[in-house]
Amino acid sequence: MAELSLSGYSRRSSGFKSVLFSVTAFLELLLVTSVIVLEYFLRWTEVFPLRRAVFSCTDPSIGCTTKDAELLSDFAFSARVPSEVIYALSFSIPPFIIFIGEIGLYTFTTEPQKTIRIISKQCVIPQVVRRLIRFIGVFVFGGFTLMVFVDIVKIMVGRLRPDFLEVCQLTNKSMCTSLYPGGEPYGTHDLCQNTNRLQLRQARTSFPSMNSALTAYAAFYIGIYIHGAMRSHTVRIIRPFISLVFVMFSLLCGLAEVGLCLSHWTDTVIGFCMGVILAFYLGFAVLNNFREHLSQEKLIELLNNYVADSYFNYDDGYNWLKPEPVTSIRIPRAQVYRTSSDETDVKYRRPRLKHSTFQHDRHNSLDRYRRNSGGVGAASHM
Repeated sequence: MAELSLSGYSRRSSGFKSVLFSVTAFLELLLVTSVIVLEYFLRWTEVFPLRRAVFSCTDPSIGCTTKDAELLSDFAFSARVPSEVIYALSFSIPPFIIFIGEIGLYTFTTEPQKTIRIISKQCVIPQVVRRLIRFIGVFVFGGFTLMVFVDIVKIMVGRLRPDFLEVCQLTNKSMCTSLYPGGEPYGTHDLCQNTNRLQLRQARTSFPSMNSALTAYAAFYIGIYIHGAMRSHTVRIIRPFISLVFVMFSLLCGLAEVGLCLSHWTDTVIGFCMGVILAFYLGFAVLNNFREHLSQEKLIELLNNYVADSYFNYDDGYNWLKPEPVTSIRIPRAQVYRTSSDETDVKYRRPRLKHSTFQHDRHNSLDRYRRNSGGVGAASHM
């Protein structure tokens, strides 16, 4: 009866875990979809109003022109890449690398693969599929969450881009004063002749840099994955090489924005820091450095092995369990040195031995044992 009750409990427990996994997966998918929709309204629509900062036509920090950017084109290697291309590469390259890495680990690893069951025993998900869904899903969620954070800060700060005056296309600069452009207490688009309101919105949201934040997040996420999941000692140089290449591309992307008058240097630095912080948080705190969680049986086995190794190292009585290769049959000579200056443990100190070698000590012990045994035998005969 006890065995039947335990088996029934295990079946109910496994069924509860399957249902809980399905519900959690549905909620997480719904959450990721909500974040993507929110980012769409923040980035590509005017549903959320932004702060319109006061500007001056004589402000050099927003007066960068195309000619000034051309002077710095050699510095940036003329890397005027559209933001949409940067977004697409940032969201496609890390999943591709994760896919290649997981397929390689699944093909060449010798460790047993864990599987999970959903709802029924027939619905089984292999470990490689589960890891792909988890790692790529967390990356996509983190990327869109980072974009939401950056866009919220952008619309709240409303810092003007270095090329704002050129994007605005002012015609009557005499009306542009250092206090109230257009006669309004807050800067408006009334003086701007550019009819593309999306361009004007992007020109008013420079802080922090979206490209720097997103590329830094993707680069460091890849680096953490490579060092956490690929733990083979045969790729000591390949792992840091791939990681540093993507980090270098991220830095070049931020420097190109500064050189082409698309962002201030402070915008680039803050965006880079935001991406790095989020990548480290998701990689270490959420994904456990891209390593599998150990089961209870595996933890107990590792703990027992560790305790046994530690006990054998400290207890000389169990050294026979760890045989060492015999290199010689010569009996080692043990020699004990006593100094006259050492006055500790005088009460329990043994007298100085006449012969210091192990062989003479053994002969003396045998002779003493024979004499004692002879005396005992004679007394018994009496």
